[in-house]
Amino acid sequence: MDTSRVSFKSSRLQGADLPTFISMWLSDHELQYAQSTHDSYRQAMDQFLAYWGKRQKPPMDSLLVKQYARDLKWRHRSAAYLQRQLSVLRSFCGWAVDQNLLPSNPTTKTPLPKLSSEYCREALDETEAIRLLASIPVKNLFGLRDLLLVSLILRAGTRLIELNRANVGDFVRKEKVGLLYLQGKGREANDSFVVLVPDLADLMEKYLSLRGSPRPGSALFISNKRSCKGGRLSVRGIQNIITGYLKKAGLKRARVVAYSLRHAAATIALQNGADLKAVQDMMRHASISTTQKYVHLNRRIEDGAEHRIPVRMKVELSSLGL
Repeated sequence: MDTSRVSFKSSRLQGADLPTFISMWLSDHELQYAQSTHDSYRQAMDQFLAYWGKRQKPPMDSLLVKQYARDLKWRHRSAAYLQRQLSVLRSFCGWAVDQNLLPSNPTTKTPLPKLSSEYCREALDETEAIRLLASIPVKNLFGLRDLLLVSLILRAGTRLIELNRANVGDFVRKEKVGLLYLQGKGREANDSFVVLVPDLADLMEKYLSLRGSPRPGSALFISNKRSCKGGRLSVRGIQNIITGYLKKAGLKRARVVAYSLRHAAATIALQNGADLKAVQDMMRHASISTTQKYVHLNRRIEDGAEHRIPVRMKVELSSLGL
């Protein structure tokens, strides 16, 4: 189809034109998103197009969206997966409305699924965090790499994707402390940073010296796998490293995953008197309401209504005869 002849005055997105418009939407946003985000959007839309093709290419409307969501549920996709697929589709349809291709966004009639409590990650407490760090043997370059990876998440709240994208030149020493500039979720530029306290900055410098003064543009964290030795450590690789140490330290359980370390950073900082705004800055939350959730969780655990039930109602194990 010749896209130069496409009319943006159409009041309805014709089914046969859908792949063309999806390609145009992805191209329009290519420079706004990080490559990994762009790839995930493309994958989500490719899956939708596969479903659309099986349905004999119907027009884009609310019925099609509802049927697609139902199909994902029938195939036992998780709530998180379903939410991600529908969010991408909603973004595309919003663009189509702006371009006069659709009279309204058909995805708004299909609510995004709420994530169940099973999806929530459990943060490590301070004692567990110390135990995890102690489980990492530092006998060579890659042991030091692993200690640095875990420390940067636990003590600076970094994301796995940010560690994957970080380059050597993103670390800057500022007298006693260090700064690590980060490329956040969905961003192309390293426009945020975390502070590395003195011992963590020293650890980074030691790691880089063992690397033999690598080029500023090279990956900060490299793999030691035979198939990709010296290459950039992937997000999955970082996740596997952390999961391995969680198991080694006896801390791995259903809701404790690699991403739990980032939650631990916020929780432990707040418990030790950090200001809410300071924690928001460390975590790089767009809204302080996201950071506030950690405060609510701490209060719920430490001072919830359950603690106000009269103590006379408690059960004494010694009286049970067990």
